[in-house]
Amino acid sequence: MYNYSDREAYSAFFRMIPMVLLVVALISALGAAGYAKVITQPITRLAKDTRQMSKMKPVPIPAVRNDEIGQLTTDVHHLYNSLRTTISNLEIEMERVRQMEENQRYFFSAASHELKTPIAATNALLEGMFENIGDYKDHPKYLKECLKMMNSLNKLVAEILELVRLTDEKMLIKYEEVDLERMIKSLLPAYQPLADLKNQTLSIHIPQNQNCCVDSKILKRVLSNVIMNAIQNTPESGSVKIWSEERAPDIKLCILNQGYIEENAITKVFEPFYRMDTVRSRKDGHSGLGLTIVKRLLDNMQIPFNLCNTDQGVLFCMELPIKK
Repeated sequence: MYNYSDREAYSAFFRMIPMVLLVVALISALGAAGYAKVITQPITRLAKDTRQMSKMKPVPIPAVRNDEIGQLTTDVHHLYNSLRTTISNLEIEMERVRQMEENQRYFFSAASHELKTPIAATNALLEGMFENIGDYKDHPKYLKECLKMMNSLNKLVAEILELVRLTDEKMLIKYEEVDLERMIKSLLPAYQPLADLKNQTLSIHIPQNQNCCVDSKILKRVLSNVIMNAIQNTPESGSVKIWSEERAPDIKLCILNQGYIEENAITKVFEPFYRMDTVRSRKDGHSGLGLTIVKRLLDNMQIPFNLCNTDQGVLFCMELPIKK
């Protein structure tokens, strides 16, 4: 049996040390490289995601990690999604403001035009009477015309102010039970002479004691405009029908008049100063604001409504709540 001496053992040990150190260093290097890759991979992924975020591109949320880097990644993604939502809301608000400004420019432009026309006409009549030119010497006749135009202008200004008030102020709505039949019958006498003049028939089919929960003053204003509009746009010897259908939790109130609206004009009739027939509308005293006011009033009461053509004529419907 061979026995190593101490010197030989030490010598063999020292000869193995470099190899052992090399193996340990190699293992350490491999371990460090693997650990560094594991550590830096999510950081690299996060850096790539943040570059995509800077371009406002959608970035999927990575798998959840239960460490500090995972928490950081989750927080960054939540912050990004929150910022995207805020930016999206701001863009929507900016578009809404832009649309409002555009509507205001259109409204003021149209209002200026509508006000300028009767003022210019009245001014021409007054100048003609002042100079005693031709037929304008008949002052009583043309003073009546001036008064008529001033009354029309006064009505137009009142409707413009009402529309501005409906746009700028939050309406205080007082809900109460309203008997539909009683309200409509109380309104019709004011429009019956106009219907009789055009030999029109007004018919009502509303059950007794049928109540809805609305603001009575607002509903009366809406019905006045809609009924007047229906009579004015119904041809002579035509008919206007008013009826209701109870469909809980609402009452569907319908107003049908004989006539027709061009399909491309149905969405425009609620715009300020829109007239399908400019000449006839001015002659009949249309301001072009009646249905615009109706839309604002119904929107403020959150009452759905619809205007459409049917085989029998033009149908206007609104859904009045039975209870609030």
